[in-house]
Amino acid sequence: MNYKRFAIVLLLGLFIQNYALPLQVKSAEERRIAIVYMSEYDEPTKNVYFWEATFSAFATSIQTDPVSQVDEQFIKDAHTLVFIGEREGVLPKQFRQIVDAFQGEIIAFGENVDQLHHFQSWQMKEKETLRTLEGELLVSPKEVRVMTPPKERDVVARGMSIDRDIPYISVHGRASYIASTMSDPVAQLTVTRWLSTTYHRHMPTKHEAFIRLEGIHPMTEAETVRKISAPFIKRQLPFYLSVTPVYTNRETGEQVYLQQNKTLVGVLQSLQQQGGIIIANGYEGVYRQLTHGEDPEFWDQLYKQRITSRVPKEDVAPLLTYSDFPSKTLYNEYIQGIDDEEQQYVEEKLTLAIEAFVNQKLYPLAFQAPLHAMSQNGYEVASTHFTSMFGNIQMSDQYFESTAPLMISKPLAAGGMEVYPDTLGAIQADEKEYLLKVKNRLLELQTIQGSVIGGSYSVYQSPELLEALLQMIEQTSHPEWVDLRKRQQLTQTNHITIHQQLDGDLQVETDRSIFSMIIQRLKRNPFESALWLMAGIVLLFIIAFFVYVSTLRMRLRKRLFEERAHDG
Repeated sequence: MNYKRFAIVLLLGLFIQNYALPLQVKSAEERRIAIVYMSEYDEPTKNVYFWEATFSAFATSIQTDPVSQVDEQFIKDAHTLVFIGEREGVLPKQFRQIVDAFQGEIIAFGENVDQLHHFQSWQMKEKETLRTLEGELLVSPKEVRVMTPPKERDVVARGMSIDRDIPYISVHGRASYIASTMSDPVAQLTVTRWLSTTYHRHMPTKHEAFIRLEGIHPMTEAETVRKISAPFIKRQLPFYLSVTPVYTNRETGEQVYLQQNKTLVGVLQSLQQQGGIIIANGYEGVYRQLTHGEDPEFWDQLYKQRITSRVPKEDVAPLLTYSDFPSKTLYNEYIQGIDDEEQQYVEEKLTLAIEAFVNQKLYPLAFQAPLHAMSQNGYEVASTHFTSMFGNIQMSDQYFESTAPLMISKPLAAGGMEVYPDTLGAIQADEKEYLLKVKNRLLELQTIQGSVIGGSYSVYQSPELLEALLQMIEQTSHPEWVDLRKRQQLTQTNHITIHQQLDGDLQVETDRSIFSMIIQRLKRNPFESALWLMAGIVLLFIIAFFVYVSTLRMRLRKRLFEERAHDG
């Protein structure tokens, strides 16, 4: 009898292992997240964009809407509902009813959560000024909404005011609360660490890593690029070459094109064969050719706003806001006009960049916005040309400030491109103290399952210190190095398709005619083209003159020959 019971238990265990567990894993992999936010004018803020980008790393599908537009269909198939309360106010009755009936997990940030049924047993207290979080000092003190969960053990992360303990992340049943919507670096670490613990089944067990070599343009010495790439080749690691195909002298306006530096092109082609992966870092790198300060190609830094004109103008009107219009319809029409102008500008620059690379047998597999500056509309356009981008994301159309989640993700804020973020930042490895900062950052990232180790390194810095940096990363984190040559990638224009296959095969297709290339060149450089046209016309006149003179001489010789023959 005991043997029969043992056999039944064994069979039941095998059934659970082979059938029940795979179902559980499938459920974890197919995670759909719906994000609802409440903000001024129903516009997504930088915090909304950041948390959407973070949650997209844990989701197979994600959607975002303001609270005023949410209906039952919006959250029908969601596993997790995220509410981000950026401002205080009364939640719409329909939304409250939808949330009350929701059977999945609820994660709420910030204001107004006391109006939701799931938090009725929680105790709302006065606001407090948060100064530290999990023992780490915030960049600046932040006022937060204090919500005490039903049980003390429900608090999973704490902060401190001057003299009080503040629950920052609390979990009770299916409801979780985060006391602020802020995306302060310490809050990023704390919340992402908690999410990685909650959704650990969905995250990779190893930390992925990449280093991007920056500062490459047509005026860069080829030997400098070759030397700085040597540590990667020596270790047989994939590496990334961020290249701008046109160099613009901001003092004179003179431009140098990639094809003019044949030696550099040759080195880049060789490195491409040895594990180097090209990233298109814009086309010209600048917008206004400002002589001082930062001048991102896809952001008007002079007027501190998004691109409103394909050709930079001296006098640009500040962008209007929703409050400047009597109706939302008129505001939307105004924004559509700005979107169209910016779309044409970005479209033209990215098309020219891809063509400039392909003309030199260089094949970019990803995009990078120069200085990480670009509007949401710009990212949408970029996503039609590239499936991946490197660097940080500009999280607002109101000001030039970029950040990124701590994991590889496909945020709506980047048009759905897969984003490989700079979690290490720009590595100043020529400073010995900075290497210590990098090591501390690596230790922080190791506490988050699935976080990515990524950063940029200037080609003008020391190859020896780069070698030390790579050694530190490998010894500290034992990472898996990101290799886009083994991932599906698509780079395209109307006439060019670069398709990277999983098996490493690279397919390049182009249907550009010589005539279309000439027309495009005329459009790109009308002044230079006019000079060539004038030179061509002069050359034709010279040829015609020589033909005329040669013909005249032949006729004279013929006449002389005939006259001599007649006289003879």
